[in-house]
Amino acid sequence: AEELASSPVLPPDLLARLTGLTRHLKGNSEWEEKQKQVLESPSERLIPEECDETLRNEFERRCAFGERMNTEFMSSGKWVKFLRELGIIAAPGADKSSVGTISLADADIIFRKVLHHADYCGKRLTYETFSKALYLAALASRPDLDCESALAEMLGRVTAAAPEESGNDNTDYMLDANVLLVLDHFKPALWDLFR
Repeated sequence: AEELASSPVLPPDLLARLTGLTRHLKGNSEWEEKQKQVLESPSERLIPEECDETLRNEFERRCAFGERMNTEFMSSGKWVKFLRELGIIAAPGADKSSVGTISLADADIIFRKVLHHADYCGKRLTYETFSKALYLAALASRPDLDCESALAEMLGRVTAAAPEESGNDNTDYMLDANVLLVLDHFKPALWDLFR
């Protein structure tokens, strides 16, 4: 609207009306503009490629906590637990203004804002919306740094908190979706066999 009001192609009477209508509007702050840019951009552009696999594995691991078949959707409680374990959410009695932390309310606001902006408006974060929420949490926790530095620090915390990949293959096949599907199919026969 501001760009339109300053356009030289508008007739003077229409320009005066538009100026009067937009006079009470205030512009977005720098923080709101950053949020808007993050929410509008695709998540592939936000997360560097070298951190994408680690972040995706950590996302799936956190989603599966308590729901082993769920590796795609993160609830609000798991989002808060994730940020608490990274030290992003300030402890209840701690100083809320310390650098590198945000309040629980800010974490919930970021969660809801990203979900509201998503196309499907669900109740849980997908990996794409999780990436955006993580980026916004990085910006909120480190307003003194530029966007890339804040995200790099956040990704460093995530990488440090991620479990180490072991060289030997200790795969738990009972967590494999195909194994669970086959077991569910044969559950009545197995039940009769082991009675």
